[in-house]
Amino acid sequence: GGVLGTIGGGGLGFRATFTVADAGGSGYIDSITVTDPGYGYIAIPDVVIIDGGDNCSFVAGQALTAVLSTQVVNVERGAVGTTATNHSLDRNVSTATWPLRSTVGLPGAQYHFRVASYNDAGVSDYLYFTHAITQMNPNQLPTVGGQTIEVVLEGGGAKVGNTSVYIGHTHLNGSIDFDRSKLCGSLVVSDIAGTRLTCVSPPWVGRQHDIMVRYASGDFEKLSVASNQVSFPKPTIKVVDPAQVNAGLDATITITGTNFGTNQSDVVAELVGGTGRYPCSPLVLVSDSSIICTLPWKSGVVHVGTFVVGVGTDWSGGQQNTTETTVASIKEFDPPAEVELTVAKNIDEIAVGTPARVEFENTFKGDVAAATGIPEFRINITSIRPGSVVVVFVILPDPNSATTVTPAAAAAIVAEQAADPTSALLTGAVTSATTGVSVPAAVLEAAAAAASSVVTATVTVPEYFKQSEPREYTLPNMEQCMYTCRLLCETGNEVPAVNGFPALPLERPRVCKSQCMTHCGFGRPFTPGAL
Repeated sequence: GGVLGTIGGGGLGFRATFTVADAGGSGYIDSITVTDPGYGYIAIPDVVIIDGGDNCSFVAGQALTAVLSTQVVNVERGAVGTTATNHSLDRNVSTATWPLRSTVGLPGAQYHFRVASYNDAGVSDYLYFTHAITQMNPNQLPTVGGQTIEVVLEGGGAKVGNTSVYIGHTHLNGSIDFDRSKLCGSLVVSDIAGTRLTCVSPPWVGRQHDIMVRYASGDFEKLSVASNQVSFPKPTIKVVDPAQVNAGLDATITITGTNFGTNQSDVVAELVGGTGRYPCSPLVLVSDSSIICTLPWKSGVVHVGTFVVGVGTDWSGGQQNTTETTVASIKEFDPPAEVELTVAKNIDEIAVGTPARVEFENTFKGDVAAATGIPEFRINITSIRPGSVVVVFVILPDPNSATTVTPAAAAAIVAEQAADPTSALLTGAVTSATTGVSVPAAVLEAAAAAASSVVTATVTVPEYFKQSEPREYTLPNMEQCMYTCRLLCETGNEVPAVNGFPALPLERPRVCKSQCMTHCGFGRPFTPGAL
């Protein structure tokens, strides 16, 4: 083999060796190994044969000419800067003009920058500029899409046709996983340097995604990834309709909320209750804010519990679930309760079909509704008969709420208030003339059975509070109070109330913890000098 060197270029020290195949008239160089790249080159030198080696006809000094293909990139290095005189006059540093592409898809010159400052003490560390995302705004995007986002980056291209923005994920090798990514549309390059891009987000869901900017021009391609920068809001449930369903039948529920997305395969929902978890089958995604859930009837299954909607999958950045709340609850219809109320009035004054009869019935419903705290539509008068006037009415369940007063409980309230001269019932416009009440024993027993898990009223001190009073506000006493309070609250017969309604089984531990922390002094205001 032989040795290669350089002539020109301003540098020194380059050396390479080469080997020859088929020595002789048809021989050729079949390999070149650079042993020393040299230093100080400011231009491309001529590569020449220094020594052809033994039995080689190559003459020393012969220059080698590179035959460049379209896959070869010619790299040059240069420098720009300022001088002490210009710096003292606050003049600009030398300017390098960024080359624009004359033809989309064909490569032109590319500049890669590093910047340093210097003075008599030396040169600072270099700051390198490359293709990189530095910022995006906003980071949380709507599930329906249509949000304009801005991406700030270094080294972007000036041509829209060369740049694409994706929201999604990458393969393990760092390339875009197009099956798990969506294009951010309507791309606009906001400045001639390509450092600011805007695009319109696609509809999607999921906990976390990457933002990716892909630049491609001819043989050049660059991909910048900012990991876990994009998220979509978790779903919420606002209303379920109906909130009470018929026992022993399939139940079809409309769930209204937010952030369900637009892709059916991204959404799941189930009813979580005391007898298990029951998925919607089928589930129909109507819109980003509406789902229709069918709960098939099965033997032994009670349709009582709280709906949970999950949006997103591993494919789409991770699932997010709704919070279990009372507005997402359903139960099976409570049976109606019949009540007879005797009112001192001449029945001839309210003959059937007269305006007086209509006024009497409407006022009677209003009085009972005010006394029991239920809406008037739940009161259905079935008959009015003499003696004085006996009004027979049925209290209906409320299909719009799973936590409202049951018909049996409302009937028990009527019976209780009929014996109290100061009650709302006996101060009503019509019901103030009540002289008797009749409620079937089975209805009162049902109300008593429901009340055996006593619902804590706002004016009643719960037993679990009475048995867990802290002796003083010191940490050991407060912790003992907390332990006793939670134990009695979570396992006893008293069910804690939230806004006057009993806490659901799934919420009971959280409600007990919150109430007991306040009761035991963990949330009391701090007063300096009070310890």
